[in-house]
Amino acid sequence: MQHIGREESGAAVLPVRPEDISVFTAYLSLLAGQGEQEKCRRLLGPLLDVVRALAPGERQAIPFLAAVFRLAAENSIRTGEVSAAADLYREGIELFPRAGELRLGYGECLIRLCRFAAAESVLHELAEGSADPSAELECPGLTTYRKDTALGELRQSQGCQEAAQDFFASALADNPAWIPAHIGMIETEILKGNVGGAEQYLAAVLERLGPDPALLLAAAESALIAADFAKAEDWAVRLQGELLGDDRFEYLLFKIDFFRGDRGALTRAPYLLRGETVETEAARVWLHRLNGGAHAADPRRIPEELWRDEYATLDAAWSGTASSGRPIDTRER
Repeated sequence: MQHIGREESGAAVLPVRPEDISVFTAYLSLLAGQGEQEKCRRLLGPLLDVVRALAPGERQAIPFLAAVFRLAAENSIRTGEVSAAADLYREGIELFPRAGELRLGYGECLIRLCRFAAAESVLHELAEGSADPSAELECPGLTTYRKDTALGELRQSQGCQEAAQDFFASALADNPAWIPAHIGMIETEILKGNVGGAEQYLAAVLERLGPDPALLLAAAESALIAADFAKAEDWAVRLQGELLGDDRFEYLLFKIDFFRGDRGALTRAPYLLRGETVETEAARVWLHRLNGGAHAADPRRIPEELWRDEYATLDAAWSGTASSGRPIDTRER
């Protein structure tokens, strides 16, 4: 058993075992599922401070405490604070340089923030074996299917769809049930203009793996892109209790509301405008256009080539219908 924290005499006072972190993680997951992100933050804050206060030798003797930074970062992501999550991952890496799970999480955050060069560097370090080999036991797939999925998402965001599919295929060769890689394959087909192929792939995966929320979200996105708004809304209803508050889900609802003509129902716009992801930036651009403004996408959030490739169809549809409606009040209610 390891200990963290010390009395004035120097005696260790707080026993911590690896299984304690597992129990704590399960408890936080339960709270997160109940929407208690603020309670999670309050629980994690003091523990982060204790870990920060440890001497370097003490930290290295208890490497599984790196998970505290991962948990804090994941909680920030759930509240839409991706930059804050990236900062936590980076700090954790500085304190636990061999913690591969932190390096992977940091790379994934950088992709979401469209900081592609930095993400490439971080994931390259992971691929070069900078992580502790034993980390694979704590984080299965760290250097195989999870790393390959992150690299696929990076190539996808850079507009390199064929290279992205190669990485997703490699991930699925290691773990055929890894849903993020299946989502990557589906999204890549859509970005290549093959919506029908994406729908066929998705139907096969749903039959094999069941109605995972991420797959249902992909199904709703595919229906929306195919202009089948009724089907998209049906999928969204099934997701209502699973992903409420998630940027991508809120953005999906945002688009469904507008394209079915129910612009008065866009009360979720204030939530989206507080975010910092690709989805929230797209919503910000389109709300400005709806209200008669000329607001270009922030290239730090949506690079020009990504906007052109991924949002061209919906952007054109938005531009064609926006001039006919009244401005939306985007103030919180």
